[in-house]
Amino acid sequence: MIGYVLWSDVSGDKAIIWCEDQGDLVYFHGKPEASQGAVCKGDWIQFDLTQKGNMRLAANARVLDGEGVPDLAEELIKAVSSGARQVDGTGGAAMGSNVILFPLPANRSKTIRYG
Repeated sequence: MIGYVLWSDVSGDKAIIWCEDQGDLVYFHGKPEASQGAVCKGDWIQFDLTQKGNMRLAANARVLDGEGVPDLAEELIKAVSSGARQVDGTGGAAMGSNVILFPLPANRSKTIRYG
C-alpha cells in the first residue's frame, strides 16, 4: 500500500497515514527500514497493511523518493472548512467532487507500479 503521512511523532516512532485506497486511516508504530530515517509528516511511504480488530496497521514502512507534502493535513482541513471536497494539490480546492486526490510530488510519474 502507498500513502501520505498526515501526522507523525518522530520521537515516539508513530505516524498516521492516509492511504491510496481512501479507506480508514492507518496507524504506524515502529522504525522504517534500517537504511532510512524516521517517518515524518508529509512523507510518501510504501508499507504492508494488516488489520487487527477494527484498526488498520502499517508494517515494513519505506519512505519513497521524491518530495513530501508536509502541508497535506492542513490542505485537507482547509478544503473541508471551505466546503470543497477535492484538493487540487496546489493549495487550492476544486468544487463539485466527492474524491480527494493525492497530489503527486513534482518529480514523480503519474503511473504507480507495485512490486
